[in-house]
Amino acid sequence: MTFVRSIGRWTMTALVINCIIGTGIFGLPGELTRLLGRASPIAMVLAALGIAIIMACLAEVASEFSEPGGPYLYVRTAFGRFLGMQVGWFHLLADVAGVAGCAVLFANYLTVFLRSPLNAWQRASLIAIVIAIPAVANCLGVRSGANLSRQSRSKVLLDCTKTWRTVMSCESSLQMESFKLTSEMAQSTCEQ
Repeated sequence: MTFVRSIGRWTMTALVINCIIGTGIFGLPGELTRLLGRASPIAMVLAALGIAIIMACLAEVASEFSEPGGPYLYVRTAFGRFLGMQVGWFHLLADVAGVAGCAVLFANYLTVFLRSPLNAWQRASLIAIVIAIPAVANCLGVRSGANLSRQSRSKVLLDCTKTWRTVMSCESSLQMESFKLTSEMAQSTCEQ
């Protein structure tokens, strides 16, 4: 069986960036700051260095194979079928847990914006929908899944840009108000 590259390098990069933005940028820093305090940026840098080493190793090994299979294939070739199956199942478990974690994080963030909290059934339904949409898109084909990711990435970048502009305009208006208050206070002090 030959490996068909149905998505390109940039689409694959976009898929990884979507996951990183979703959990690594929005979810992880708050929890790290809660646990580590001011040392959390150092922990992020150390974790990034560790992951970079692992990614470099996987990229090197992947360049030796043209068949699909990922870590299962690499371990099976090097150490045999039994260990290959172990790695394959653990890889699948990690993927399922990662998707579930992203969906739960999305539900947690969405409930912040809702007026009333979700009950258990509503929360479970929301998480199931968040998981089902990309699952159905990928069942229809890899390209439809990549298109969904590309569209969601564009939407996220647009929303981030709007949020940044809003924050900056609020900050500048707050600075102007602060400047006016400071000027008024200075003027009233000078008059006395």
